[in-house]
Amino acid sequence: MTPWAVELAAVETGDWAFYRAGSTRCAEVVGGDAVVDGRPARSLAAAVEVYSRKSGRSTWGHLSVRFQACQDGAFFDAEYEFYRFNHSTSYVLDKWLPDAGVLNDPVWTRAQRGAMVIYRNGNPGDDGDFALASRLNREIYELWITQTDAQRDAWLTAVDRLWTDQVAAMDAGQPLPDRYAPTTRNCTTPVRLAFGEETALPFGWKRWLLKSGRVERTVVYPSAWALRQMVRREGGMEAVVALAEQGWTVERFRPLFRWSRALPAGVRQEIALPPAEPASP
Repeated sequence: MTPWAVELAAVETGDWAFYRAGSTRCAEVVGGDAVVDGRPARSLAAAVEVYSRKSGRSTWGHLSVRFQACQDGAFFDAEYEFYRFNHSTSYVLDKWLPDAGVLNDPVWTRAQRGAMVIYRNGNPGDDGDFALASRLNREIYELWITQTDAQRDAWLTAVDRLWTDQVAAMDAGQPLPDRYAPTTRNCTTPVRLAFGEETALPFGWKRWLLKSGRVERTVVYPSAWALRQMVRREGGMEAVVALAEQGWTVERFRPLFRWSRALPAGVRQEIALPPAEPASP
C-alpha cells in the first residue's frame, strides 16, 4: 500500500505556512524558463491533486494540478482546476477577475453553459481552498511529480497559458473555446497535457501515476471525518499534531465516497488545529 504523509498545515488557515516557506526559497531567484501571466518564472515543484469522491458532479472524484514557482523574487503557489461552466461559475471567477465585464452579462454567461472553464486558485494551502475541502468532508491526495526542470517549466507554461487565454477571451467578450465532456475533456485535462490520454477518471490517474514511477512524494490532507477519526484513535489533537510533525504516514482512507453534509455542532472545536509548518516540497 502507498504510504501517505499526513499534512495538517492547510486544514486550519491563517498562518500562511506554505507562503512563508516558499518566500524564503524565492527571495533571490530571478528569471526562469517557465512563463506565468506572460512573465518569466522558475518552477520549483508540481503536484497532482486527487479529491475524494462525493455526491453530485464529483461522483468519480476530482483532479487538479498545483505548481510552486518563483517569479521576480516572489513565491507563486497556484492550483489549476478545470470545470464545466454552470450557473455559479461567474460568481466564482468574479472573485479573481472583477474587471471581466462579461461575467455580469447574462447573455454571455448563459451561452457558456457546458463550456470548459479554468479556475486558478492562488495559495490553495494558505488561503482556504484546501481547508474548505476538509470542511466539506473531502480528502485530497497530493502526488508530487518527478520531472526535469524543463518538463516542469513546459507543463506550468502550458497550463497557465490556457488560463491567460481564457482571461483574454473574457476581456474581449468572446466565447470560451472548448466544451466540457465528462468522459473525455473534463477535470483531468491539465494532467493529460503532461502525460497523454491515459484515463478520464481522477482515481485512475492516481493509480497510473503511482505505478508509473513518476511520483516522488505522496501527501494526504485529511477530511473533517478522517481528522476526527484520527483524533479519537490517537487520544487527542495534540497527539495527532505530534505524529504529523514526525512524518506520520497512513494508508488511503476508507470509505472512498464522502458525503458533503456538515459535521455535528462542536466538532470543529474538537479538532481545532494549532499553526503547522508544511511538510510538502
